[in-house]
Amino acid sequence: MALGMLRLQRGAPRSALDHFTRYRSRNPRAELSCDALWGKAQALSNLGRGAEARRSYQSLLERCPDSTYAAAARSKLEAMKTPP
Repeated sequence: MALGMLRLQRGAPRSALDHFTRYRSRNPRAELSCDALWGKAQALSNLGRGAEARRSYQSLLERCPDSTYAAAARSKLEAMKTPP
């Protein structure tokens, strides 16, 4: 998780996505699962994969509705509905 967040912050979303995906596949119900979903959505968005990012944000809201990321995920989804 830490490497994924670091890669994301350093502008390497493809590498970050690999870390988040690996973490989620190995630890689907782990404590940081919501963080991994957020990171995955951010990485996908940064890669221009909007439909996949949207699904990740929705998954985050379904699985972690009370997480610290929920409000931000709702905001991101709302922004994705609005044409640029």
